[in-house]
Amino acid sequence: MKKKFSGALPFKATLILMMLAAPCLMGAAGTMSAETQRVQQQKHTIKGVVVDEVGEPLIGATVALLNDTKKGVATDIDGHFKLDVPNGSKVKVAYLGYEDVVVTASDGMIITLKPSDNVLLGEVCVVVKSVVKSRAKNAQYPGGDKALQKFIKKNFVFPTDFSGQEYVMIEVDVDEKGNVSNPRVLNNELGTAFEKEALRVADLVQKIKPARDAKGKKTASTFSIVFDSADWTD
Repeated sequence: MKKKFSGALPFKATLILMMLAAPCLMGAAGTMSAETQRVQQQKHTIKGVVVDEVGEPLIGATVALLNDTKKGVATDIDGHFKLDVPNGSKVKVAYLGYEDVVVTASDGMIITLKPSDNVLLGEVCVVVKSVVKSRAKNAQYPGGDKALQKFIKKNFVFPTDFSGQEYVMIEVDVDEKGNVSNPRVLNNELGTAFEKEALRVADLVQKIKPARDAKGKKTASTFSIVFDSADWTD
């Protein structure tokens, strides 16, 4: 009498099949792991904007990879930035007077920073029964003083009668939108040629980060641009 086949393999046969299949499964897992690592190492470009708690753009905020802060960029006059990042990486966003933020990198991000609890340079303390931090700030060239000096050195053409050391201060008006107008000389100690060139370069400045009042609202103000040839000596 023939025995009917139940459909189940004997334990010994099952064990042998598992041993034979194990290297294939391990190889497939290794391939998947390598593929996952390759995908994670791929880079792509993200774009975004950094704003304050009321939605105003922050100029000169730093956006950098969390584990490699040397690979970073600064936001432009509209708070925008563009950065190449590996897939799934995190970025750190920092700005003077505001709390740092760490987020997972993604395209089209809108990153909001909040004022720091610590009193920093450029912030004013007003005493009214207690210490209250004011958000008043002066007008500022996008990127700070170093960026302004770089702009001047790039655009300034020395007159033929340059004496070797000159200094002039130009004042401009800045409205609440950051538009610049009415450049004028504050001192009158230099030759006309140097002053005229300083005025010409000052007139090239299109945007200045506007000042803010004690409530953080943008307000019209003046901004001074110093032309000092001693600072341009390499």
